[in-house]
Amino acid sequence: MPVTESVASTRRRIYRIASNFLAFWLSVVEPYKAEIQRGFGRSVLPVLGASLDDHMGGRWEEAFRQHIRRMADAGDLGEGVVGVGAFWTDRPPVELDCVALAGRGRAARLVGEAKWARRVSAGGLVRALQRKAETLPSLARILESSPGTWCRR
Repeated sequence: MPVTESVASTRRRIYRIASNFLAFWLSVVEPYKAEIQRGFGRSVLPVLGASLDDHMGGRWEEAFRQHIRRMADAGDLGEGVVGVGAFWTDRPPVELDCVALAGRGRAARLVGEAKWARRVSAGGLVRALQRKAETLPSLARILESSPGTWCRR
């Protein structure tokens, strides 16, 4: 569910498989299991490799959120961080990979995007992130740092 919403009142939830191995198996390997068992393993392997990027995007985003949670717990994001998670809204359609909320008002303290790609334009990413952050219901001072990108592939 979006990090800005109440557990008791929201109906907006997305369920994900917590186990990375099980999620990999079900999304990447299982669709080709019969062909692999029929002996087409070697010819199916490039198709599995091409599916890996689709699978890794969401897993990379969750790893990013977990890292931000550890930073918040260690006090690296300042005091009073009360939640870290994804945020999305339908009108206008916006999705933020990570938002850290702070204080009793649960105001956004940090927003971030995690990209699983060979190359990412840091300038374009920062501008898009600033536009998306404006859609947050409660926007506090967003921590500023030098524009950088976590890019892994």
